[in-house]
Amino acid sequence: EDLTQEVFVRVYRSLGQYDSKQGDLQNWLMRLARNLIIDDYRKRQRTPHDNHADDLADHSYHLHTPSRSVQQEIERRELGAQVQAGIDKLSPDLRTCVILRDIEELSYQEIVDLLRIPEGTVKSRINRGRIELAKILRRMKVVAMSHA
Repeated sequence: EDLTQEVFVRVYRSLGQYDSKQGDLQNWLMRLARNLIIDDYRKRQRTPHDNHADDLADHSYHLHTPSRSVQQEIERRELGAQVQAGIDKLSPDLRTCVILRDIEELSYQEIVDLLRIPEGTVKSRINRGRIELAKILRRMKVVAMSHA
């Protein structure tokens, strides 16, 4: 949940840098999210950690940044709560696939094996879920409309 919040905080803060001439908004969002997830993964690889803390049932990532001000931390948590509310509004099928792919970082094949559905269905649900989440967040005024 914390990593998801961090992704959307980064998206919110970086929207001014989006240039529709460079590509569509969805690709830009996914690239930004993917880069943040990769950075987090690398950070966790360098830092010794307790394997029990990685229990898949606990979907939380603890990103501690002592340089953040109290106000920034409050804003990040509020934004994260709004994003989580948006995720909660997705249909169960879309929500499950988006969480497994974008938060749990499972491969398409791992999701196929876990849910026992065709790979095309998994990919379609992930794509539809991401698009629907973006629409929900815009309606909630969590993210600004694209500059396109």
